[in-house]
Amino acid sequence: MEDSEEMPVNSSASCPKSGHLHRNTHDDSNALPVEAKQDITERKKAQEEVRRQSELAQTYLDIAGTIIVALDSTGKVKLINQRGSEILGCEKHGILGKNWFDSFIPPGHQQELKNTFTKILEGDVRLAEHYENPVLTAQGEERIISWRTALIKDQNGDITSTLSSGEDITERKKAEEALRESEAKYRQIAENMADVVWTSDLELNINYVSPSVEPMVGEPVQKHMARKIEEKLPPESLKAAFKVLNEELERENNPACNKDRSRIFEVEHYRADGSTFWVSMHVSFLRDEHGKPTGIQGITRDIDELQRARRKITQQAHEYEVVFNSAQSAMFLIEVRENGVFRYIRNNTAHQQSTGLSLAQLEGKTPGEVFPAKMAEALSQRYQACVDARRPISYEETLELPVGTTIWRTRLSPVMSENGEVIYIVGSAEDITESKRAEEALKQAAANWRATFDSITDMIALVDVNRKIIRVNQA
Repeated sequence: MEDSEEMPVNSSASCPKSGHLHRNTHDDSNALPVEAKQDITERKKAQEEVRRQSELAQTYLDIAGTIIVALDSTGKVKLINQRGSEILGCEKHGILGKNWFDSFIPPGHQQELKNTFTKILEGDVRLAEHYENPVLTAQGEERIISWRTALIKDQNGDITSTLSSGEDITERKKAEEALRESEAKYRQIAENMADVVWTSDLELNINYVSPSVEPMVGEPVQKHMARKIEEKLPPESLKAAFKVLNEELERENNPACNKDRSRIFEVEHYRADGSTFWVSMHVSFLRDEHGKPTGIQGITRDIDELQRARRKITQQAHEYEVVFNSAQSAMFLIEVRENGVFRYIRNNTAHQQSTGLSLAQLEGKTPGEVFPAKMAEALSQRYQACVDARRPISYEETLELPVGTTIWRTRLSPVMSENGEVIYIVGSAEDITESKRAEEALKQAAANWRATFDSITDMIALVDVNRKIIRVNQA
């Protein structure tokens, strides 16, 4: 194209018609060149996209589970998300523009945090990757927040604002504090109790033991922990302990097993000097977050004195059994219960033979469950009389028993509890049926002799060795 040539002009673009000019009062863009129209359209699209992206970003911020807050260089809040509004207990419009430190930090922490913020902006202090501090809600409650903060810089590299993400860890902190207090109390109890508290792995290797182990076994904690389990328990006790452990591990194969269960068993334990003593072990599993056993926790109690007492009681019980069953007198033991209820506990061999009542017929039963009603009532009245008297009583009674009708001379002796209540009655009975019959026969013979003596028609006199008359007949 030559320089002198003129470019054709599009009149519709450069000189709009009057009708178009009239419409321009309503839409100025129609009066602009096509290029200008396109530029405005692109700008509007860009603005709409920016608005959409801004709304989307705000949505992301609002659904975040942590506080998102941005502060300008003066400490004023430029941005806060919905979670931040909820934790602070205040609407966003009541937060934006306010000084963060003056409005949302407890007074006791304000100056320190302000100084730190200023030093960070000036580059005098390196920003910590993670830190915690309290915030103050609109209701005056303090919440502990765990923060992560990024610095926002301008084109010159100067810090203009901060963007922080914070997690409310108040409840976690309370739980941690409660756990620390609980552990401190537990440790204090463990270290001051006579029983030994311990933990171990699943092979019974001790990894903690309370100081009370020293007076129990006679050696310091560290030395005791260094010992292998074989050096702490005699062979039979070791076998018993692993038997309990294996039984409990086997139970873990059942998904429905009680995870809070525990076991108590008794074994012999070595002292440091090689002697043995009896202990009671109360054990349960330590578990991970999935409930799987990872170790054992236990309490060991010295029961050597108790074991000796048990042996003595067993020996005494054996001796009592021998005496009870060897006695020629028929003996029985009654338990005294509330409301005048009496139950037979046992009877000895002599009683079983002389009454025809076996132990199975008597044991655990009331008089009414063994004897006819009238007889049972009479027996219960006798037993109650012994309880009321609170001392031994004796009497004679006639009983209808499996061996027949028999006459007994019975003695009941009460057994008292420590508080003076009658808890048992020991009964001993002698079968006097034959002696009563002999006595009755003797009386009858005497009566017959007197009748015969008096019926003789001749006069008869009885004299003693001194020729003194002691009796004459009727004649």
